[in-house]
Amino acid sequence: MSLRETVEGGNKRAATIRIDDDGPDADLLTGLLGRFGLSRADFQRFLDTPYDKVMEQVRVAASGSEVAYPFMVRPHLPSLGFEQRITDPAPREAIDARHVIVDRPMHLYILRAVFRMTDAEFGERVDIRGWDIFESARASGQGVFLLNSHFGPAHLVPIVLARLGCRMTGLTSTESYRVLDINLGDRFTPIELTSTFLPKALAMVREALRAGGIVHSTGDGYATHSTVKRRFLDRYRPFADGAGYLCHQTGAHCLPTFVRSDEFGKLRIEFGEPLSAAAPDASLEQTIDQLTGRYIALLEQRWLTDFGNVSPHAIRRFAERATATSSG
Repeated sequence: MSLRETVEGGNKRAATIRIDDDGPDADLLTGLLGRFGLSRADFQRFLDTPYDKVMEQVRVAASGSEVAYPFMVRPHLPSLGFEQRITDPAPREAIDARHVIVDRPMHLYILRAVFRMTDAEFGERVDIRGWDIFESARASGQGVFLLNSHFGPAHLVPIVLARLGCRMTGLTSTESYRVLDINLGDRFTPIELTSTFLPKALAMVREALRAGGIVHSTGDGYATHSTVKRRFLDRYRPFADGAGYLCHQTGAHCLPTFVRSDEFGKLRIEFGEPLSAAAPDASLEQTIDQLTGRYIALLEQRWLTDFGNVSPHAIRRFAERATATSSG
């Protein structure tokens, strides 16, 4: 049984995306599809294509052959200045295929596919590493902060954990889920982190962690409320400091969390060992600085050793917005 059937009580609805033409998400979907040269009918047809067939289409396009959809064309990436440090061992075609898989709208395809997979398909296509680390942190009763990144198909984490029976809170935008008609029921509580809602949002997250709950967020978004830039791959860019702040206040375990795909669409979620905080008597600033620094080091390593799972969108934003100095 798929997660969709579980949440909906086994009611098998039509596979068509249900978004009202004049509803709040209509413009969102129209804008998204317009950027990739797709009509609503094209997108629906793409979503309904079998998983293995789509992944084959991506690999064929990455080889320079037939391109099934415009967004499968091998990406043209800007110069980054650290190319000589990249050690991803995969062949160029495999790296190109992974770039396409983790970028929109392939990312959207994967979210919907995993949500609708049968248990057998899920077991075959999704691998979880570090589950013992996650379970140990959860069993402590101190709360678990899953610190994810804009790396790989990152938005899969709530869907996968919901499939495994976990309930969690997410500091995230839900636009992707809304566009795809993904409903995780009471297993996922999203909190939109906006400037006008920030104090209340942080209070809700603190409450969830202090109650021993699971919170999921990313630490590398550019739309962060932190004004401090940190060094990342020879440049400077902002990083969110919310994980350090919340874990210092609540004593929650902070687990670095990464999601990746290979060129065949085999997915893997990895929960890392807790990012050890500063000494118990450390100040809030010390905790934030140390935890964020350790997280950045892990993310740098991923960019260099698994470059194919860095989306072209993330690469372009880095090229456009990261600066040569911390004050730039």
